Amino acid sequence: MLANFKNHTHERLFALRQVRNLLFILFCTVIITNCGGEDFESGPNEEPGISGNDGSSQDNNSDDGSDDDSTDDETTDNGSDSGGNDDETEGNDGTDTGSDDDGTGGDEGSDTGAGDDTSDDSGDGSGESSSGETSASINTITLVNTDTQVSLITLEDAALIDLGSFTSGLSIEANVEGASSVKFILSGAMSFEKVEGGAPYLLAGDFSGVYSAFEFVPGTYDLRIEAWSDANAGGELMAFTELSFDVVAAGDDGSGDDDSGGDDSGDGDSGNDGTGDDDSGDDSAGNDGSGGDDSGDDGDTVASPGSCGEEYDGTNTTVTAHLKSLTRINGVSPEGVYFSAQDSTSTNCVDLTGGSDATACASGQFLGFHFNFDDPDSGNFETTGNSKNRQISGAPRAVHVFECEGEGNSRWNSETRQCEFAVKVRVQEPAGNYDDACLRVNIKPQAEAFAAEDTYCISAENDFAECPAGVPEANKLNDTPSIGNFENSRVLFARGSVATYSSVCIDYTESNVRIGAYGSGSDPLVAGLNIGRRGSCGQTIPTIEERPNTITVDNYPRLQKDEFGHIIDGWAFDISASDLRVGSAQAGMATTLVTLHKLDMDWSETGEYDGMVKLGDDGKNCSENGNLPCEYVQYPYGLVVSEITSIANESNLPLVNFNCFTDCGIVNSAVIGSKAKRAIEHNMRVMGSWGMVVSNSWFGGDHIGGRGGKNKITLRNFKPDGQTSLNVNPEDFETGNHDSNGPGWVREPELPRQFTPHYQFMIDNIFGDTEQMPSSNEAGFMHIGAGTQYAGVFGSTFLGAPGRETNSSLFALGGRHIVTAGTNYIDNVPCRFDDSNGTNSVYTDYFLIYADTPNGACNQAGVTSIAPEPESP
Repeated sequence: MLANFKNHTHERLFALRQVRNLLFILFCTVIITNCGGEDFESGPNEEPGISGNDGSSQDNNSDDGSDDDSTDDETTDNGSDSGGNDDETEGNDGTDTGSDDDGTGGDEGSDTGAGDDTSDDSGDGSGESSSGETSASINTITLVNTDTQVSLITLEDAALIDLGSFTSGLSIEANVEGASSVKFILSGAMSFEKVEGGAPYLLAGDFSGVYSAFEFVPGTYDLRIEAWSDANAGGELMAFTELSFDVVAAGDDGSGDDDSGGDDSGDGDSGNDGTGDDDSGDDSAGNDGSGGDDSGDDGDTVASPGSCGEEYDGTNTTVTAHLKSLTRINGVSPEGVYFSAQDSTSTNCVDLTGGSDATACASGQFLGFHFNFDDPDSGNFETTGNSKNRQISGAPRAVHVFECEGEGNSRWNSETRQCEFAVKVRVQEPAGNYDDACLRVNIKPQAEAFAAEDTYCISAENDFAECPAGVPEANKLNDTPSIGNFENSRVLFARGSVATYSSVCIDYTESNVRIGAYGSGSDPLVAGLNIGRRGSCGQTIPTIEERPNTITVDNYPRLQKDEFGHIIDGWAFDISASDLRVGSAQAGMATTLVTLHKLDMDWSETGEYDGMVKLGDDGKNCSENGNLPCEYVQYPYGLVVSEITSIANESNLPLVNFNCFTDCGIVNSAVIGSKAKRAIEHNMRVMGSWGMVVSNSWFGGDHIGGRGGKNKITLRNFKPDGQTSLNVNPEDFETGNHDSNGPGWVREPELPRQFTPHYQFMIDNIFGDTEQMPSSNEAGFMHIGAGTQYAGVFGSTFLGAPGRETNSSLFALGGRHIVTAGTNYIDNVPCRFDDSNGTNSVYTDYFLIYADTPNGACNQAGVTSIAPEPESP
């Protein structure tokens, strides 16, 4: 679907440093030492606290001057909340079908597969899907230099790739004739799939003719390349080939014996004193990095959490890196974890005004950040081709979704029965001085976290053959459990089912829930996913009549954090849903630590549902309902939307694909690796957010609701014409748990006590599409509303559709200390100021907005960010 949206300029500029990055990563992954807490229950010895920088904001409830906001109310869900048992048999979107064609080829060195006697005897393991003449051929497979686009070596079975022999970015190219599409299936040390719709056929693809580098990690790989008769790996499998190869780091002879880290005895714990690492990255006393290699034991892969020892201490003392999680570090797969290095400092700080504002220096004006999530299994984003395992930009905040299935994960620890990741950040000055910090994340597989009696299997066809072992018969159901029955449960729907399952409805008081799938086949279809919001499940919000004690909120959990600042409780707490086909998804006004991951909401073909995703929505329902005192109700906190596709059909449009409307107030949340296209209004609109991270997502436009020009993404304040607080910090709630005087808690009618949007970071996103519907009304690409404080847009790519050059702007920027850098512009009006809130005020100052636009628009100071792109820690 997005075969042409690949790794862009931001990734290409880093390709020359890739080999050294991999060496750093390799060192981290083979030395077994402690980087934080020792077990699942106890976290690392990280400093508690938050960044307390103040600021202010004023909402502009218009998008670009043409947005009629009288229509912006949440008027309808277009029927997406209907929860009945629809007899539609809609399954997966149909892509990648047929990859398991039973006409697969023979072993390497044998004749081509499928028993076809007419195939040649080249010995490359290639084959045909059926007998008869072949109409496609896979001629050669080469390792290619992505900088020069020149082939380096021909890849044959059992080839050895020594990363130390190359100083460029690398990819694999297949020379294929006669195919409409080519599919790469990589497994082994990393798992990755890619469908290419035209030559050059590359493992990591290309972006507008620029080859994308694939971030290989050392290990053994199996590669299958398939030639298909139709687009998107559809139609007939015409030919294929299979081979294996090894990737080794510089200086490794490929024997598998790594002696650089000391002991190879394989117990996984030597050199680990168990004291735990501070988040400053330089407190490695007692941890000499001599831990055992994770190879050579009884076959279990022991986690290698890495070290924050001397080799990671940085070059001098001018930079101090601080890394902490603003959500939590111990969780259950899939878990979205929010990281902040916002408190990192430099004694050489010079912001773009020439001053020394530490928050400005750490928000894209001076310091650069490289996050390494220590998760080589995660692969690359389908949307951009970028590695999921790292984030390189001026953004001090990052979000990663950790998955752990068990022993097959490279970070699995067989003793603790969890996956353990050593997340690192390098913080670097323009002059090159840097410091690193490390934080350990522990993720349990669902099978370890939930007992069989707490697991439910749902199959309309009574097909429970692949239901996890030990699940009681009473927990094998034909449809979705009702609201109130999800607490401390794992609910799995049967793959391959032809049924449409009733909506999932999870109450605000329920917690510790995982919604997913079991078995094989297409993802199960669930009509709606409603977390902490009643919606089609009943009332929108709880009321006094429903719960007499609501006035004191005694029946609801409190948003709380522990001494390390990790969230330990809240409304609709600790919930995830993944691997489902969903009609619509909605998170309520006060959800806490919710991960929505790999949900297929592409309804572009049938229009059966609108595919809308509500991000912590319905805050206005609280403020407008006298039955619930909103000063006692928390803001949504830690909602992660990851790898979700929301593409609508013209016959059934959502108001906005990803939205959080009036009085949203969402805190430290993210949209990563997701796709949005076709809506009445915007692709994404959030009204009132703090710490919003949007990365590696694609916002394709097609605003076809007839309500005036709309943006691909717009971030605003809570309400129009409202003066939000300069001082309220929603991260600071230790003294505000359900007290009306607590900072960051009060909603309407006291708007001045609501927070001003801060720390909005957009990283490596794609805006627009080369094809738009004729009825689309495109206002602009990226709108950061007036009043936003300390925000950055890094590595953006803008795509313009032919005939759609009338967009009013690519950027519309308002606020203070806003930076754009690394943008790939198209020939259009590049930038304008959002002056709806006035200029040169505590809310918006044109001289504190620094856009890298080629004509200097939105940059009255005439300076640009010099924040570097650090190498990997």
